[in-house]
Amino acid sequence: MRKLINYVNDLIQRAWKMFSDIQFLALIVAIGAIGTNICGNRFWAVLFLSYAAVFADTLTKWIAVTKAYYHDHELKLTTWLLIVNIVFHGPAWSTGYLESRKLGRILEKLLTYTVVITLCHAAGKWLPVLDLFGLVFNPATVFPASASAGVFLIEFKSINENLKEMGQAGLSEILSNLVSAVSNKIFPNQGGLK
Repeated sequence: MRKLINYVNDLIQRAWKMFSDIQFLALIVAIGAIGTNICGNRFWAVLFLSYAAVFADTLTKWIAVTKAYYHDHELKLTTWLLIVNIVFHGPAWSTGYLESRKLGRILEKLLTYTVVITLCHAAGKWLPVLDLFGLVFNPATVFPASASAGVFLIEFKSINENLKEMGQAGLSEILSNLVSAVSNKIFPNQGGLK
């Protein structure tokens, strides 16, 4: 219990140090000012959705790695142990499994996605609308949509791989089961959509 209290105390101190760092706060203010002034409020919706996708990817990866650790060491894994291992640096936080140094990759992804989304929104705002052979090319819509689609495809592909590593169904199978369940509710006498 004492070890857990010390760990939580250390975690709070590190978080406070990071969030009170003037460079970190300056970066957040700069991203906010540039995003809002150049791109408007749509920027924030896309940015927060991309951050949520990164969070989901990270969480599913941590669960997959924790399950692999317990499987490799022939230990029984319960839901409670899974939560403890992910949040409180349990035994799965060891070399070759969950490692603190790999957390830097998450920050790199968040920073990269922020820069790409900001640049695409800015380019879309500054470039003129083009009419090519009767097709209207509006950069204000196309560039942000392309960046968003790219980010979400990358993250959903990674989440799908993590689910398969966990021994779960992939996203396509989950989506197919969801569509079947909904169609069976809507069309109960026809056996769902065919």
